Amino acid sequence: MNKYLKTGGVLLICACAVGILWTSSHHKKDVLNGTQKADAAQATSFPKTYEKQVSDTFTIQADVIVPENFDPSNLHKTTAQIHKIDQEEWKKRFLESGTEYQEHEYEESNREEKRIKGMLYDKADGWQLAVSEQCGALWAAKMDKIINYLIWDYPVSDGYNRDAYPTQGDLSFAKRDDAYQIIAGELESLGIPMKNVEIERCYNLPYQTLAEQEQLAAERGELDADERRTDWSSEDDAYYYYIWQTEQELPVYPCGHIEDMDPENIRGGIECCYSKDGIDYLNVSYWMDFKQEEETLSLLSFEDIIKTVEEKYGDVINDRMMTLNTCRLFEAPIPQAEGSYEVVPVWICKIQDGNMSNPIYLPINAVTGQEVEELEYE
Repeated sequence: MNKYLKTGGVLLICACAVGILWTSSHHKKDVLNGTQKADAAQATSFPKTYEKQVSDTFTIQADVIVPENFDPSNLHKTTAQIHKIDQEEWKKRFLESGTEYQEHEYEESNREEKRIKGMLYDKADGWQLAVSEQCGALWAAKMDKIINYLIWDYPVSDGYNRDAYPTQGDLSFAKRDDAYQIIAGELESLGIPMKNVEIERCYNLPYQTLAEQEQLAAERGELDADERRTDWSSEDDAYYYYIWQTEQELPVYPCGHIEDMDPENIRGGIECCYSKDGIDYLNVSYWMDFKQEEETLSLLSFEDIIKTVEEKYGDVINDRMMTLNTCRLFEAPIPQAEGSYEVVPVWICKIQDGNMSNPIYLPINAVTGQEVEELEYE
């Protein structure tokens, strides 16, 4: 999860924040063996899983994740620019007349890794609003407690608990769909275009689970006695939404580098926590404005993508087994001139290297079959 780090009253803005639960996990999987090439040879058809033993130390047992409604035969070349946050509209909506705020100017790195300035508005109880030309964030005081029990970023983290929170069902204070419609309306009023978006995931945060996770955090020695709550109730129930953009039905990869976000543990360009009190947490980062062109693109077959993976890792001499376990198709904005992007269909391939805690990520251009170095750290 993208958290804001509160140090000395200053909110440090994350450089990366990013519809529906992966539908492929709810469908029967068709296995394509490496010797069965007929289906994969057609650029408009992709297997749902792919298996192949490449060498003694490299195997492929991959889920191939492509949206069910994606039409690769009608994919147009696309460019984009980062949507400019209407800072005045955010201040008008969230700053209350007659309330005293401390104001701080801060700096953050934009997506091109250049420094830009923003303004932070801070109340004594911990409430914060931060806005810059590319990011906007709201943090209610109550989130100081709740955020400690959402350990979601890295599956190898001690106490990782994403799976403890339900992704189905409604809480008593509101239906999740109704809550989302309210959130979408708020975002539209802030000038955030919400036409081509999907809920990547919505978690229930029932107070019972929050209380359980607080107890576990205390047992791990992460909380002092005065940091704990003793009055959890249904008043604390909330939903946590990850919302991302789609472009031509493909999810838009929201980060500048693939190492910033696991394709199986995705985040949205918008994150929002919503309770009976309304929006308790909102983070909008690097939302895009897209422009489709007339030129169409032809995607390579999945077999051709696998060839790129094999050329890079098939002959690696290793004392442990490497396994390609996920290939997911995204639209990825690639920087061109300052402030403008070419939007490229990219396969992000996740490779587990033995029992190493950090996987290897390989981005492959779905049109050319070449490794996309712009998405990798140098």
